[in-house]
Amino acid sequence: MTNGRPIHLFVIRHSKSCSNYMRQLAGTQDRRNPLVRASQELLDPALSAVGRTMAEHYRPTLQKRLAAAGFNVEAATIGCSGLRRARETAQILFPGHHVQHLPHIKEHGNIPENTPSLAKRCRPDWHGFLRHVYSMTVSQLAVVGHGSFLKKEIWASVSKEPHERFCNLDGLLITAIITEEGELLNPHVTEFKYTPPAYIKHAADQCSRAVERKIAAHSKMARVTKKWKRSRRYSRKQCGGSLRQTGGASNLKGGPQHGGCGCNSVHQSGGSCLQQRNADSLAQIGGGVNMPLAYFLDGAQMNGTYPEPTGTGLAATSNSWVRAPLSQTGGRRGTRKQQGGFSPSIMGSFVANGARLIPAAGYMGYRMFEKASKTRKGRRGHRATRRDRK
Repeated sequence: MTNGRPIHLFVIRHSKSCSNYMRQLAGTQDRRNPLVRASQELLDPALSAVGRTMAEHYRPTLQKRLAAAGFNVEAATIGCSGLRRARETAQILFPGHHVQHLPHIKEHGNIPENTPSLAKRCRPDWHGFLRHVYSMTVSQLAVVGHGSFLKKEIWASVSKEPHERFCNLDGLLITAIITEEGELLNPHVTEFKYTPPAYIKHAADQCSRAVERKIAAHSKMARVTKKWKRSRRYSRKQCGGSLRQTGGASNLKGGPQHGGCGCNSVHQSGGSCLQQRNADSLAQIGGGVNMPLAYFLDGAQMNGTYPEPTGTGLAATSNSWVRAPLSQTGGRRGTRKQQGGFSPSIMGSFVANGARLIPAAGYMGYRMFEKASKTRKGRRGHRATRRDRK
């Protein structure tokens, strides 16, 4: 291994950005929240008003703490990542210095928030960054970077202890021997924590007009969940007091429909539907209707579509074995949603036309057996039977 040289390396996280401000308003890091999703879609956001105030407030304190730790700020080289929030923080914390863009130091995650608008994109690489620092031949280097880079790249390589999170303007001062291969020998790490005063932390924040418009628009949006998506996808489609149906069959006539039936205030896609009295908010998707089990029991008394009771058994209520149609839920619960199922009332059409269907079925069966002897296979069987008789 090549002999290295001593270096004082100070890496600090940027101040509060507009994306951080939007996530603070959301109160969560969950991407299903519209504000969180919008914050990640900002292209290379700048610092917020409170973020600039935080950096200006911390500047004299930071320089005193670095000087006490043996870091010479005046003679140090100042660098930052290619993102705007890091560049603006470096210009506020170290005024009068030329800020260089350094490669391989970047926020994790390929989203617009982490896409630089001026510099080239690069992958976060701690050892690649150290090799570049070695080639710069500097002994004092202060860099403004990002929280994920500090935690996942730097802290993971210099310490075995877990670290929860690097907040805005938290940093690490590393004193070590840097080698050409991008390694740090005998590193000594000092952590710098920043806690803003209450009058800054709770001050009203502000960003550009474009960001404020995004905040106003996304604050009114609902949280994106599977239930929210389903409610949007299967929202009711009102049309002149009746709802549309796509496909299926029905025992009803009238009402606007598309290839099926017109059910008053019922939205159905496929299957069959039954008319109801109080089903203004009922939505059905596919199939027919589920009947209560009491519909098939003797002695059951339920109010259905018709004014008279529909109970006391199948055979006792009518001359046929099919009852009059019921509403989907006995005519009582009009807000229940229905998906699939079948309705026994659709058998009424078959029973009512049984006198016509049975003779027709018998005739078709006779014709089928009569034609069987005229087919090629039937003729071969008929000739074989005659030979056996001879």
